[in-house]
Amino acid sequence: MIRRPPRSTLSSSSAASDVYKRQGEYIGDFRNGEFHGYGRLEVPISFTQRAVYAGNWARGIREGRGTHWNGEGKLYIGEWRNNKRHGTGSYFFNIPSWKENEHTEFWLKDNFENYTGDFVEDHFQGKGIYRWPDGQRYEGSFFASDKHGEGTFYYTTGTSRKQFWHYGDLIR
Repeated sequence: MIRRPPRSTLSSSSAASDVYKRQGEYIGDFRNGEFHGYGRLEVPISFTQRAVYAGNWARGIREGRGTHWNGEGKLYIGEWRNNKRHGTGSYFFNIPSWKENEHTEFWLKDNFENYTGDFVEDHFQGKGIYRWPDGQRYEGSFFASDKHGEGTFYYTTGTSRKQFWHYGDLIR
């Protein structure tokens, strides 16, 4: 059932409120007038594109596991905390179009540029793998969405190279 809470029940600071103001359509659970539990929110971002979030909500913000398509080529599948990517997840780039349940996360990892690993407050942080569509990949440490610390770069030829990064700069 499609339900829209009355504007007066949404707090002005909640993410749900901000999205609702743009005339999104939400299908899912509510508690005290806020998105809570599992739900799907679709928001038009242009005449032809829509942003979609399908997953868990807590008091009007994304919390728990969910999938977010930004409508402009980026897709995130993973954990959320306080409306930010936080925990383990996969972030895909340069996807020309996306439909729910069309491709698995595993297929996307092999066919599109992506980062899979740990997130902290919307940043790649901790251990992760950054893959390019041509088969190259970097496996190692990240901090604030930059390579940081030790890692290994794997080339399409099958060779690999140990690397050490300092806040996005290759040291050795």
